Order: sequence, then C-alpha cells, then structure tokens
Amino acid sequence: SSGINAEYGSSNQAYIHTWKNNSLSLRFWMNILKNPHFLLDIRQTPTMDSSLNIICGVFMDSCSTSDKGLTKDSPINKLLYAKEIPKYKRKVHDHYEQVSSLPRCAASEFLTSLPTTTGLSPAVA
Repeated sequence: SSGINAEYGSSNQAYIHTWKNNSLSLRFWMNILKNPHFLLDIRQTPTMDSSLNIICGVFMDSCSTSDKGLTKDSPINKLLYAKEIPKYKRKVHDHYEQVSSLPRCAASEFLTSLPTTTGLSPAVA
C-alpha cells in the first residue's frame, strides 16, 4: 500500500483496500467464479448458477471494508456464511500485507516484461 500512497498521495486505508479489490479480486476473480465456463468446458446449470452466486457473495463480503450488520430482513444466503466472513476478511488482509511486503518491480523491468506477458509485440505494448 505504500506504493499507492506515494503514487497518489492517499493514506486512506479503505480507499487503498477498495482499489486493490477492484483491480484484481473483483474484476478478475469474480468474473471467473461467476462464469466458470470461461475456463472450463462445462454447462452452467441454474442450480450451479445459484451456488456460484452465494460463493461470489462470500467473496465480495470478504473483500469489503464495510461491515453490514445482519437483520431479520437480511437474505438467507448471507445468514449462512455470516460467521465465516471475519475469518475470510483477515485472510484477504493478510494476503494484501504479504503482497505489499514483496520486493518492488522497477518500472523499466515491468515495461520490458509486458510484451512477453501479454503476447504483444514490443512496438504495440
């Protein structure tokens, strides 16, 4: 998070956490969780879709910085996994801490490796 702080001048931890979630977790992993047929040769049934919706809800709530309290009007699926969310939130936090402690990649190194990673020619990247 120190890289984001230095780059954008933000010390708001909720903002930084949300940026991290939106950049990979929610944009990439949510799409894969919700649409496994993108990677696997499967037919997604309505039952599977319902189950994946619950898994996606757990994932989203685990990445969230806010704690939305449960009420008697809360959806039943949220009540099913409510006790697990604090444990998953800690895991998400620990993951971000581990990633932030990794050695920084120099911009020149990143730009050099980008064409190999994306499959684009250096002139395009």
